[in-house]
Amino acid sequence: VVPEEGTSETRVQTHEAVPDPSPLRETRALWVSRWDLGSREEIQTMVDQAAYAHLNTILFQVRGQADALYASSLEPWSAELTGTLGQDPGWDPLAELIAQAHEKGLEVHAWMNVYPAWMGSTPPAASARPQPMYHEFNARYGSDWLQWGASGPMKPGKGDYVSANPAHPAVTDRVVAVAQDLLGRYDLDGLHLDYIRYAGPEYSADPVSQRAFAAAAASDPTLTRADWQRAQVTALVQRVRDEALPLRPGARLTTTAWPVYKDRWGWYRGKDGYGAYYQDSQAWAQSGLVS
Repeated sequence: VVPEEGTSETRVQTHEAVPDPSPLRETRALWVSRWDLGSREEIQTMVDQAAYAHLNTILFQVRGQADALYASSLEPWSAELTGTLGQDPGWDPLAELIAQAHEKGLEVHAWMNVYPAWMGSTPPAASARPQPMYHEFNARYGSDWLQWGASGPMKPGKGDYVSANPAHPAVTDRVVAVAQDLLGRYDLDGLHLDYIRYAGPEYSADPVSQRAFAAAAASDPTLTRADWQRAQVTALVQRVRDEALPLRPGARLTTTAWPVYKDRWGWYRGKDGYGAYYQDSQAWAQSGLVS
């Protein structure tokens, strides 16, 4: 687990640890966001500088807001490459990076934002192809696929992500399909899941979650809403490990985790990863779900 978002206490079901036969080694990583990339020449420069600095891993952001910085048949090309969502840049940044990094002995891990579906004051262009998730899912599922606050579903706004609903089956299926596409077609050394959490403690009051939790609580009256929400996120991590990671033997699965703030008496304070964003990252690490 990369300490961008912290660790947490174990309160949902755990999983048997998966033995890792590879020897332990220090990870010295360079993070390359979708805003850091401009040209093929910049990729060569980044790889050369990472190797010169004795780093051994590059985490490259391939999915920021249900878009792609690689050749995808599922989601449109990121506008960060050409200025236009869905426009083919004429080259594949991920393929180029893998080829150049592996020549220098560097690992490449695909870094994907999991639940963010769009950011901006207006929706993505509906004409982009493949059709943006925002429009495709709105047409299919109305607003049920989005995270809801007390006043209703998330909407595009300045500087804020519109985030998908962890409890909606179609959302989980899409994320797993993206992970399978990446690991099945690219010689990756790992997959990194970012924003693998709810957007905040006020989410999600959507109809899908309300119905699903009510059914689960009827079967188990001791189940809390917070534990149920953490289980939705954990279930996606588990599916990625079970259904996508085997496509690339030897690849690692990692996540970011929001910090956890816990006082001397064991009470959680403030917006922490476990209590406010519904991540059970400590359980993921302890059980071997992530590495």
